[in-house]
Amino acid sequence: MKNILLFLLLYFSQQAFAETFSFDHDLQEWGSWGTGLGAHDSQVGHNKKGSLWLSSDWGEVQTFHYHWNKLSPGLYKVTAWVRAQDVQSHPDGSSFWHFYDGGKGTEDVFLNLNGNYEWRKVEYTLKVLKSDLSIWFRLKSPGQVWIDDLTLSPVSSALAGLSVSSASALQRTLTPNKIENLPFSELILVDFDQENRDHPFSIIANSSDQKMGQFSSRKYYNLDPSDFLKGNWSQYDRIELDVFNGEREFVEFYLTLGDESSRNYWSQLNHKTHLAPGWNHLSFSLDQFLGERGSHRFLRPLNRKDVRKFFIVVDPNEAKSQSSKYFIDNIKLSRNPSPVPKKGVHAFDFTSHKDSQLSGFRKVTSQNLYDSDLGFGFVNPRFWRVEDSQWAANSLRYTIGVLGGHFKVKLPNGKYRMQLMIDRLGYWDPSFWKDRTIYLNGLPVFKESRSFANEFLKDFLQFEKVVPKIEDHPYDLYLKKIFKPLEFSFSVVNGELDMEFEGDPTGISLNSLVIWNLENQNNGLSFISENEKRSKLEFDWMARPVNLGFRSLVKN
Repeated sequence: MKNILLFLLLYFSQQAFAETFSFDHDLQEWGSWGTGLGAHDSQVGHNKKGSLWLSSDWGEVQTFHYHWNKLSPGLYKVTAWVRAQDVQSHPDGSSFWHFYDGGKGTEDVFLNLNGNYEWRKVEYTLKVLKSDLSIWFRLKSPGQVWIDDLTLSPVSSALAGLSVSSASALQRTLTPNKIENLPFSELILVDFDQENRDHPFSIIANSSDQKMGQFSSRKYYNLDPSDFLKGNWSQYDRIELDVFNGEREFVEFYLTLGDESSRNYWSQLNHKTHLAPGWNHLSFSLDQFLGERGSHRFLRPLNRKDVRKFFIVVDPNEAKSQSSKYFIDNIKLSRNPSPVPKKGVHAFDFTSHKDSQLSGFRKVTSQNLYDSDLGFGFVNPRFWRVEDSQWAANSLRYTIGVLGGHFKVKLPNGKYRMQLMIDRLGYWDPSFWKDRTIYLNGLPVFKESRSFANEFLKDFLQFEKVVPKIEDHPYDLYLKKIFKPLEFSFSVVNGELDMEFEGDPTGISLNSLVIWNLENQNNGLSFISENEKRSKLEFDWMARPVNLGFRSLVKN
């Protein structure tokens, strides 16, 4: 009887110390950091929906971590369920990596649990020397992983070693690349000539009797989004306004939006620009990630179905003298649909997994190894770098640099034409390649070399003698020449296009690819023309013309 009581006491004491993380609703205080993405996935789970989710592009690392500091010394069993999609091997041997520290320093559980598989049970024992234990899950190669139903419980004896259940085929959910072909539209929120809304501005009229709102620097002007479509702005992708700077210097301007989950600067959408003297037409994205352009801590867009915060402010950091010479007009929402490929046209955007904007291009990331069901992907890639130039149009902003490997596309047999963009805008560094070669279906179709310094300098200084005229548009003068596509004709006889690349770093920076069947030539050329206009429009959104002189308050 005494032995039975001791057994029950030991059993229930062990159960009392067991801790389970179901991740059904949130991260349960697990921390995540890195250059990739780490979040709670409410749609995927082992027993119930909800799990930890890690995603990385080539060159990125993302980690989940949890720490206990009040454990009793002894042996513990860890049980967890993991799932993987497109997780590639890493040159250093660690792709999806799990390790812990129970007081002896970090110890590996597994290093390279890569591939595609549905939920696999991971089970092992570890020893806690004192009271602290840390556990990490880390993704170091392109792919996505999910972690769920993790349990830590004390045990009296160690398992024989690591146990990982056998892999079953991943049930991949294929999302069709469909966007609605909606027309351009806009909705005026505040038009001071109509005085149709509540707003915090004083109303004045200029010499032409045009009414506008007047406001001062250093003061925050709040508008209530619920006054406009009850805060549901989901049918629009940009907010636009005209702002007049009556001073003779440039000054900082902020426009900020928030939703039900916005709590601080990084959980709201912040747009910052500089107002030139005179009238400035401003256009800001509603669908980019929260935070600020190029810098995000919460990797999600604004919930446009429930916008709850909207304010503007000039010179919040008080860098200039306080002034009331600021005026505002024509606050509106706009919908600016991207071109959509028509019959016989296939468009691919080589991009980052962080790219959240919808377009007519099918997004390709470094995670996309060839999959027959998907219909495209890389084969034996040797990636160099995934880059974000930030200041190019969205379809040209990201590039996937490759040193070698293939990219395949499933296509019906026939005759085709293609436009391929392999150049990058760059960020801090220029493109410094020496050699680059492209093969289509095994045949070389493009080879370019820069063997000497003067050939590099010719490209680097290509705009040295360009003198812009007043009527020149910067996009036509500069970016259009940087992003000059290669064009090839080819035939498909076995149901696929096989592209092979060889090049130095920066030589093959895959940017965009448009393919069309020659039977649909007009559709292909039309899509390219429309996308060119879209790229130029996006440039105007980011870099508007300015007039350095003081201009009249009268609008043209």
